[in-house]
Amino acid sequence: MNKWVYVLFGIIFIAIGVLGFFAYQFYREGKDYRLIENRFNFGLYEDVIRDGTRFLADYPKSKYYYEVEYFVAYSSFVTGKIENAKRRVMNLITKFFNENRNNEILTKSIELLIDILRDRNESMNPEIEEYLRVALTKSSDINVKNNILTQLGYIYFYRKDYDTALMYFEKANTELSQLGKARVYVEKGDYESAFYIYDNYLKFNPGGKYYKSVYDAYSKQMYGYAFRLMKEKEYSQAAKYFAKVASTFKNTIYEDASLYWLGEIHAIYKKYDKAIEFFDKAMNNEPKNKDQDALFKKGVVLYYAGRLVDSIANFKKFLLEYPDSRLANEAKKWVEVITKEIQYSYQSEDDIE
Repeated sequence: MNKWVYVLFGIIFIAIGVLGFFAYQFYREGKDYRLIENRFNFGLYEDVIRDGTRFLADYPKSKYYYEVEYFVAYSSFVTGKIENAKRRVMNLITKFFNENRNNEILTKSIELLIDILRDRNESMNPEIEEYLRVALTKSSDINVKNNILTQLGYIYFYRKDYDTALMYFEKANTELSQLGKARVYVEKGDYESAFYIYDNYLKFNPGGKYYKSVYDAYSKQMYGYAFRLMKEKEYSQAAKYFAKVASTFKNTIYEDASLYWLGEIHAIYKKYDKAIEFFDKAMNNEPKNKDQDALFKKGVVLYYAGRLVDSIANFKKFLLEYPDSRLANEAKKWVEVITKEIQYSYQSEDDIE
């Protein structure tokens, strides 16, 4: 056989080998990507960080590179690796802007950066901020524009320039821009407007991405506002917001405390039956943070309501259930005082006879 035939077969064999190698690499790259994507969708974030980091090192020119980088950044954020998440997402956004690229991953990356900065109450890196301003003028993607406007709103919010922040939030059309407006209103003392936004968010976004964080922040803010009103002796307004906390945030420490303070407020107005009702509710719900205080104050209210026998029984119950309480000594004094008062009452009746 002619030697050139052998050479030709050799070349074909090598070509097939090379093509096979690249085909296998392409197949493995796609397979690895799909594995990472599936783990990301199922919330296996630690696995995503591990496998995604390896993927980025093995396939630096992959068409999936940016998406995997986003998966790793997001997974780092939700698992508490905030610095790693911040570094990755900022690098990702910078690459997009440097390459004049614009797609869904950029939109998601900007949104993730917003989440990271919100979580840490941090201002934007000046370089990224400038990129955002440039992108705002160049981008034709409405989602990108809305996310950039939202981010600019938070930049000014963290700088305490609330009027400018509010201007950007009002131009944007995102969940976070609405929540940003609420935060501005809180800082400016316009609680009614903030609570209106939070109410609507909880009502219309039960499965929203930020539902839990809004729920937690709103419960704390409304309770804090009600407590401040009570300290300022605005009892009627305080009762209004404590009642709303109790009805909106069931089985939380804020519901528990609100029921207790509603009892205190009704006691101030000498509506003793209503006060006792709220103290009982505070003791019968979960959690049990205010049970000691509620049981003690119930005894006090029973006394002022003229129900001395019930009052002393209540204080004895308190001492039985909470012998080491900070209020134990005071409860003992109440027992002594009421006992003497009851004895004096019986003695007076005997003298009359």
